[in-house]
Amino acid sequence: LYDALGSALFDTICHLPWYPITRAETALLRAHRRSILEAAGRRVRIVELGPGNGEKLATLLQTGPSPAPRDVHLVDVSATALE
Repeated sequence: LYDALGSALFDTICHLPWYPITRAETALLRAHRRSILEAAGRRVRIVELGPGNGEKLATLLQTGPSPAPRDVHLVDVSATALE
């Protein structure tokens, strides 16, 4: 389980140049976020498991005004992450 220090270390590792996974995920979300939400239908419910710092969720939801209401639920073992 991550405490505050563990969460900070993980966030730092995710942004290191030799760790390409986070950059690849972010690029995919930016490129396809609108089609992802459109494919989800009119009523969108998002459950984010382990949202961490919320960067990926924020990237997905940055599509501008959307006609579909969104229902977002964050699930994490870290109270700090949820705050």
